[in-house]
Amino acid sequence: MSVTMEEAVSAVREMLEDREVRYSLDNIREMFYVFSLGFNLSHTKLSSANVKISVIPSKKNPEYCHRIVSYATIGIKADEDSIHEVAEFLHRANYGLAFGNFELDFDDGEIRYKMSLNCVDSLPGEDAIEDVLYLPLSMFERYGDGILTVAMGLAEPEAAIKKIEE
Repeated sequence: MSVTMEEAVSAVREMLEDREVRYSLDNIREMFYVFSLGFNLSHTKLSSANVKISVIPSKKNPEYCHRIVSYATIGIKADEDSIHEVAEFLHRANYGLAFGNFELDFDDGEIRYKMSLNCVDSLPGEDAIEDVLYLPLSMFERYGDGILTVAMGLAEPEAAIKKIEE
């Protein structure tokens, strides 16, 4: 059974409202929906992260949902001097992750965490939709201090990962 865009947007909205999470909702080109949220982080020197949850339509039939994807970003970027070390750190962090992954934009140094859910045949459960919100945040909570120390040149990528994953 295909999932309509309306069903997918409603499921994300209900999950956010059940958890009393404040958000803004944009409808881009009357097809693509983006929930925008901001969060304070407490277990890392990173102060905050922003999350965008997008409900993406099928290319074949835009009335139906293809996937729900989230991107969490932080307020720092890798600069020219640290971008290769940060890239290595993020690749090492990605190794073995079961859900989602870190990404690095080599053009502007943006660091983000992405997670997505397939909605082609069925609507993901409430727990899976909740994971799209909270898992990227928990990854920045876990790896944030390592990202900072590597970006500032205070640690080598391999040593920073080993310290986190001990």
